[in-house]
Amino acid sequence: MTDSALALDVERIRLAVGRSSLASEVDFALTERCGVGPSDRAVVGFSGGGDSTALLMLLHVLARRGGAGRPAPIVLHVDHGLRPDSAGEAAHAVELCRAFGIECHVTRLKIDADSGDLTRRARDARYQALQSCAHETGCEFVVVGHHAEDRFESMIQSLCRGGGVSGLSQPRWVRPLGPVRLARPLLGIS
Repeated sequence: MTDSALALDVERIRLAVGRSSLASEVDFALTERCGVGPSDRAVVGFSGGGDSTALLMLLHVLARRGGAGRPAPIVLHVDHGLRPDSAGEAAHAVELCRAFGIECHVTRLKIDADSGDLTRRARDARYQALQSCAHETGCEFVVVGHHAEDRFESMIQSLCRGGGVSGLSQPRWVRPLGPVRLARPLLGIS
C-alpha cells in the first residue's frame, strides 16, 4: 500500500469512527462512569485485537475533536512472548499507531510458561507494565477495551465460584491500579 493510499484509509477510518454514535457513548462513559476528566491523560492497553483497536480509534478521534477534545492517547502494547508471532503482533501495533500518529510503546515480558497459573501471571505482569507506562508518561489512567460480553463472562465465572453479590458487579468501570486508575469505558457496549 502506498503512503497516499494509507493516508486516505486513515482519513476514512477517522471519519467513520467520528460519525459513529459509539464516540459519544465512550466519551460519556469516560466522564460519567469512569471519572476520566476532559484533560486527564491515559495509556491505552492495546493488544491489536478488535476490542482494543476499536477503543484506540474512538479515543484517537475524541482527542482530535476541536476545543473539547481529550488529550491524545498513549499506547502500550504488551508482548507476553507466549505466542509464536508475538513479535509480529507488536510490529503491527507499532505500524498501526505510526499510521495514525499515535505514540506507541512496546514492552516485552518474560513469563515462564511452565509454572503456575499462566493466565493470572500474564495478566498481573501486563497490568504492572501498564501501570509503569502510565507513571512514566505522566498519565492518570490506564484504559482497556473490556466490553459488555466480558462483563457478562466475569459475572458467570463469579457465580460459578460462589462469588456472591459483590462478584456480580465485576469488572468495575474504574478501579485503582497502583497510583493510577484502570478505566473500562466499553463495559456498557456490546
